Amino acid sequence: MSVLLEKLLRVAPVYAVLGNHELRIRDNDFIFEEFEKHGVRLLYNSTDIINHNGCDIAVLGTAPKPEGFYKGQFKNTCKTESSPKILITHFPQYINEYTDKTNPLFPNIIFAGHAHGGQIRLPFLKGLYAPGQGFFPKYTSGLYTISSDQYMIVSRGMKNGILPPKLNNRCHIPIVVIKEKTEDGKPDN
Repeated sequence: MSVLLEKLLRVAPVYAVLGNHELRIRDNDFIFEEFEKHGVRLLYNSTDIINHNGCDIAVLGTAPKPEGFYKGQFKNTCKTESSPKILITHFPQYINEYTDKTNPLFPNIIFAGHAHGGQIRLPFLKGLYAPGQGFFPKYTSGLYTISSDQYMIVSRGMKNGILPPKLNNRCHIPIVVIKEKTEDGKPDN
């Protein structure tokens, strides 16, 4: 893991959030320590600001709360209201709550996981089952366009567990290049 992180950190800051499996570990402080040791910024209901070419970009991360996302969980976002926002979360099934126009966070890009790609992928039908979404889940893998200025990217993950096994479901790490829009609304090359 440290070799991958070293290479990633040469390119850009690396962020992480915890998921439901980390909640099952009683003394999970070592996870925080490992991330910190390797230079990974663990976001736990917190926000980090990146300044890129004079523009502040807010990176928000949720704690793993299987019962749902709540709008008041970020306390330090007042200075990010007009900034583009990237939300890193474990649970894609709360998409409607993340993208609610009344949500002052209103993230532009959401990165999520948890769905395991639908565990078993059926040809032409996508995933069969995902935790929190049930059978024939809607959000299992890839890019989802929510609106002209909101997107969600869901990773299938890297692990192929023993039970239940993944079938027709390759490991998946999305690589995303975020481009600034020009004044005419088109991405800058």
